[in-house]
Amino acid sequence: MKHLRSGGVRWAAVPLVVGLCAPVRAGEAPSGTSSPSLTGKPAPLPAPSAVRPGKRSHDGFFLRVSLGPAYLDESWSPSGGAAGATYAGWGSSLETSVGKSIRPGLIVGGRWQFVAAVDPNESYLGATTAVVETARLLDVIGAFADYYPNPRRGLHLGGAAGVVIATNLDTGYHAHETSWGPAISAHVGYEVFFSSRWSVGAQAQLLAYHYSTSEAGVSSVSDGLLPTLAVAFTFN
Repeated sequence: MKHLRSGGVRWAAVPLVVGLCAPVRAGEAPSGTSSPSLTGKPAPLPAPSAVRPGKRSHDGFFLRVSLGPAYLDESWSPSGGAAGATYAGWGSSLETSVGKSIRPGLIVGGRWQFVAAVDPNESYLGATTAVVETARLLDVIGAFADYYPNPRRGLHLGGAAGVVIATNLDTGYHAHETSWGPAISAHVGYEVFFSSRWSVGAQAQLLAYHYSTSEAGVSSVSDGLLPTLAVAFTFN
């Protein structure tokens, strides 16, 4: 009876030991892994973002002001088959563009350009003379689009379309004549940032325009090309 009783106690203890061991085994780490607190190695840091926050980019509100020399090359052709003339000379160009990015690197808006060519040369019937006390004044108003292939870089290109208001001023006779017509232009430039939003660079532009006039009963048309090379300051 003593032998059976002691054996019964021994077998009765087996479930108790198994029950105590089960929680320990359940809390063990899976094979092949280790806890950072046990190995002493820190957890790996997440990979840095490809776009650094706050990095300069052409996006948002857009303002550009440019100033530089321009070269006037305009032909004048009267009606009736009469001989025409050409006008050429250097002048100054001032341009202001205001717009907004519709996506990073793509800007649309409105622009105004003013060009003044004082005392241009006139070529008529093979003779070229300086037309003193005169000036060609051009106001160009229209819509523009400017595109940066890489919004974080300075290369940009674009174009504009609008109207030209041409004023031929003769200070000697205190007279002036104003006409208007269509105008279209294309430009390319490169800029570098010198602050978080401001950049400076060079811009080359070619403007083509056309307008008609009527003076003393004689109708005429004028076609012009106006290349410009300017220093541009851009806020974007």
